[in-house]
Amino acid sequence: MILPMEPTEILVEARRLGRLADSALASRDHETACRCYQEALPLFQQVGEIQGEANCLLRLGIVAQARSDYGTARRLYEMALPLYRQLKDLTEEGRCVRNLGEMALARSDYGTAHGHFKEALRLCGMGEDAVGKAHCMLGLGRIALGRSEDEAAAAHFEGARALYRQAGNLSGEADCISRLAGCMFRRSDYAGARERYEEAQRLFRQRGNLQGEAHCLLDLGHIALAASDYAEARQRYEEALPLYRETSDLLGQAGCISNLGRIALKESDEETAIRCCEEALTLYRQLGNLVGGADCARTLGEIAVRRSDLSSARQRFAQALSLYERVPKPLFIGITHRLMARIARNETEKREHVRAAHRAWAGVQRADLVQLLEQEFGRSGR
Repeated sequence: MILPMEPTEILVEARRLGRLADSALASRDHETACRCYQEALPLFQQVGEIQGEANCLLRLGIVAQARSDYGTARRLYEMALPLYRQLKDLTEEGRCVRNLGEMALARSDYGTAHGHFKEALRLCGMGEDAVGKAHCMLGLGRIALGRSEDEAAAAHFEGARALYRQAGNLSGEADCISRLAGCMFRRSDYAGARERYEEAQRLFRQRGNLQGEAHCLLDLGHIALAASDYAEARQRYEEALPLYRETSDLLGQAGCISNLGRIALKESDEETAIRCCEEALTLYRQLGNLVGGADCARTLGEIAVRRSDLSSARQRFAQALSLYERVPKPLFIGITHRLMARIARNETEKREHVRAAHRAWAGVQRADLVQLLEQEFGRSGR
């Protein structure tokens, strides 16, 4: 006969599960983390431990967000928020709000994201959370970048960098430097961007942050790829890949492998491109990363078009579209509809895809892309 546990025993078990879950989350073992948090949550609720309950909800939200399951993540953050407010825990309340901003930013909803980051910035200021403030300023910079407000973005990144430096957070400072490099990259200042990424890489290495160093190598690969220097791009991606493997970063691995596939495609090595995209697609599925999976499916569709296998291409593009719509990702929804319009089986189907692309891009104020669409297909998207 199993005797019921005393409240103190329940709390001890809940905290044990919480520690296991925190450790798994830190090592990106999302499956174990999710299982342990789900087991700990009802135990914390059973004994009325509000802090533990809120922490489980927040971290389950973080796991769902990492898996691109934004609907579940949003629901969990909104469940955690009133608990943190009850506890007057401004730091964790700010973290919930900031994560809501991150998800809005992921779907290019810049207005909602801006509101969340500004509110989180206010909460972090009240709680004297310098690192939290820096995270918010970084988010505001990314919004400005998404709106093509490069000067405003750079100002936010510089402000965040100062706060990270003040807090002695080398990884945060390095992240800001890499974001500033991204601003230069957008201006096609490849030399300046390369210098900044290499500076950030040194800081990450000094901190022993293998993942940050790998990110810089990945971005240096992007610079080389943009400059059509495929040999250097391949070298950078191949340098980053073992660092991602060492840190068990499946997302980083998938990014390297998918870009190696793109290089192969540029060099007309379709077999290697297919192999890389399929391998990356498997990793994205394992992670539940909808956008990465959609990108790979779209690339595989483009390869099928090259091979005149239009039936397979339509299947791949439809697969990509369904994933982009689940996020949603309007920019790439439009891109995929444009690709589908090009291989449409009849005029009616073509018009439907052109109109869908027009709606997606007009909805995020991308008049430049709408104009390109009309130049290619006429005004049938109206």
